[in-house]
Amino acid sequence: MRRRSAPTGPVVFDCDGLLLDTERLWTRAESALFARHGQPYGRAVKAELLGTSWETSGRILERLLDRPGEAEALAGRRRLGIASNSPRKWVEAVLESAGLAAPFEVVVASDEVAEPKPAPDVYLRAAELLGSPASETVALEDSPPGAAAARAAGMYVIGVPYFAELPLEADLVAGSLADAAVRAALGLRPDRAG
Repeated sequence: MRRRSAPTGPVVFDCDGLLLDTERLWTRAESALFARHGQPYGRAVKAELLGTSWETSGRILERLLDRPGEAEALAGRRRLGIASNSPRKWVEAVLESAGLAAPFEVVVASDEVAEPKPAPDVYLRAAELLGSPASETVALEDSPPGAAAARAAGMYVIGVPYFAELPLEADLVAGSLADAAVRAALGLRPDRAG
């Protein structure tokens, strides 16, 4: 059931591809890997891989680029968490590298729960650690498996798909974290923080 407005509880972000634009780096690495094996690589393949577990995606570590709007989206007065399909070491490293670790009270990684996304485990654990019922928690996601995980947890889901045409089952879909609709759903002023 879709809700008309977002709850006022904590906000839990996906990390790779949403908070940090690691998807561009993964796409380059995946494209090179497919080319090396003489296989075609395009949006259909990327859509299938998007949001999969660490083991499925493989390893890559490069300098990370911020996605537009992340600083503004973090500026509210809500408690913040991360629910990631990557291992904790990766999540902590990329958040530290990007200077984004401080605002997050809770980080839950796929290697700390029984099942990765699309199972709801990371989102349920994040809500628990934030002391909030999942139904009163907002999740921000960029991938179909992540959005499915947050919905299965019972959260209000704001989808910010990496590819605009990527279908996400979300309560609200926006083009970026800086989108006015995201700020409005989170109860933030459209022109500045909190």
